[in-house]
Amino acid sequence: MANTPPVNRNAIWYVRRSTAGAIPAGRGVVLTGSFGADGAALIAPPAGADARISGVTFEQDPDDADVGLMLQAGLSNVQVRLGTAGVSFGDPLRVQDATGVWETAPGGSSNAYYYALQTKAAGTLCWAAPIASRPV
Repeated sequence: MANTPPVNRNAIWYVRRSTAGAIPAGRGVVLTGSFGADGAALIAPPAGADARISGVTFEQDPDDADVGLMLQAGLSNVQVRLGTAGVSFGDPLRVQDATGVWETAPGGSSNAYYYALQTKAAGTLCWAAPIASRPV
């Protein structure tokens, strides 16, 4: 259809459920702000029927062991300037220092704010998606 927007492939996330069990494709989910050892973002069911969601699962049913796909919804992408090291698609990001540049956040980091939507070299601008409005 002429009025149907194309799917933004940069808004597709690799996800896994944060607790045991599967989330069927086509369901709304929320990002927990945490990441698994494999780099997949951890998701959970929304708080209620009318709760806000981070995205919708599709094509695969993610569970606590198997990675699935989520199409981002309701999040505003931003561009962040990278610091002294480059990033890969899906890296969680945190502020590197007071200059306002960003770096990859190690697993379990308590101050990851963004999720890289591109693979970019150090010192360049990278599109990223917010994980939350506060440290997670």
